[in-house]
Formats: sequence, structure tokens, C-alpha cells
Amino acid sequence: MSVIEPSKKTFKNVAYEVSSSSEGNSSSQEEEWATQSEEGSLDKVRDILFGAQSREIDKRFAVLENRLLQESGRLREDLSKSVEDLKMQMNQEILGLVGKLQQEQDRRVSTIQDMGQTVKTVEAQISQRILELTEHASNRFQAMNADMQKQKHELIEQDQEAMRRMESQFQQAVNELKIEKTDRAVLAEMLMEVALRLKVGAKDTENQS
Repeated sequence: MSVIEPSKKTFKNVAYEVSSSSEGNSSSQEEEWATQSEEGSLDKVRDILFGAQSREIDKRFAVLENRLLQESGRLREDLSKSVEDLKMQMNQEILGLVGKLQQEQDRRVSTIQDMGQTVKTVEAQISQRILELTEHASNRFQAMNADMQKQKHELIEQDQEAMRRMESQFQQAVNELKIEKTDRAVLAEMLMEVALRLKVGAKDTENQS
């Protein structure tokens, strides 16, 4: 008896545990089905109560999203256009500055060329003036030289003429002495006078030369 009783007790416990486990599983499934049924009912109730409003909100969100996309696209286009306009304006400004710089450079080059031409003109005028002054001085020198030569020739002729006159006077005096047979004192006096005249004539010739 003592051996059999534990076996019966063990069997009863196992049977109870199996029965308890089956009952637990069954209750869990029922609870899960009940929960799903409740959730489905809540979804239906929620759809009945808030379905139209939710759809309206979704529609508004879609419209707003579409508008945002359009606005963002328009903003991108405007921004791209503004950037292109700014680039074009900057290019025009740069081209304008380059043109002004080129004009200023051309003006300075033209001014330098004009100054160079002016310098060349002044140099040509100075060279022409120097040439004219040189020619004038040469002509004056030649004229003065010719005048001096003429004066020298005239003085030589005058001296020669004076010498010829004195020689003629001397010869005339000698002839007169021979003809009149004057004494030696008169001849000496006449010779002295002729010598004095010759001496004075020579000094005058030297002073004139």
C-alpha cells in the first residue's frame, strides 16, 4: 500500500498539470482572440468616428506637400535665375571695367605717342634752327673774311701806290738835282726829306695793316 499510493499521487499530479496546461492555453487563445476582436472593433469605431476627418487631414497633407514641392521647385528656379542674372551682371560689370581699362590704356598709349611725336617735332625744329644758325654764321664768317681780304688788298694797293709815288718823287728829285747841278747841301737836305717821307709812309702802312 505504501508503494502504490505515491504512484497514484504522481499520476494525479501529472494529470492535473496537463489539464491545467490545456486550460491555460485555451484561455490564452481566447484572450488573444478577444483582444483582436476588440482591436478590430476599435478600428471600426475609430474609422466611423474619425475616418472622414483623418482622410481630410491626409488630403490636406498631400495638398500641402504638393504645394511645398511646387514652391520649392519655384524657389529653386528663382534662385537659379537670380544666380544666372547675377553672373550675367557681374560679367557685364567685368567687361565694362575691362573696356574702361583698355580705353585708358589706349588713351595713355596715344598720349605717349603724341608726346613722342611732339619731341620729334621739337628736335627737328631745333636741328633746323641749329643748321640755319650754322649756315648764317658761316656766311657771316665768309663775308667778313672776304671783306678783310678786300681791305687787305686795298691797303696793299695803297701802300704800293704810296711807294710808287715816293719813288717817283725821289726819282724826280734826283733828276732835278742832275739837271740843276745843285750843291751837295741842297742834295743832302732833299735826300733827308725823302728819307723822312719814306719812313713816315712805312709807319703809316704798318699802322693801317
